[in-house]
Amino acid sequence: MKNLIYLICVSMIGVCFAHSEVMVPVDNVYTPRGFDSNDNAEVIVSGFLPNLCYQNTKSRVKRDGDRIHVKITATKRPNQVCAEVIVPFLEVVDLGILPKNTYE
Repeated sequence: MKNLIYLICVSMIGVCFAHSEVMVPVDNVYTPRGFDSNDNAEVIVSGFLPNLCYQNTKSRVKRDGDRIHVKITATKRPNQVCAEVIVPFLEVVDLGILPKNTYE
């Protein structure tokens, strides 16, 4: 019986502390100048996380011809009380080596 109660408690803690990945709104995208066709291109993305439940921003890049899609996500801790503090973030996104072209 004790093992069953322990198992239920442990499984409930796992549910309470499960993290989910959510998209984060972006305010600004900075494109530094001066990249050559043999350089790793980068963009800098900034924005604000709504509260302290959002942490660890990550970026994913998908190239489709001359279009580059950047998705910024953060880990969100559900079912917790978090301070309502807006947290700025700055993410450097590596685009890799790009041939000379105009990109969207």
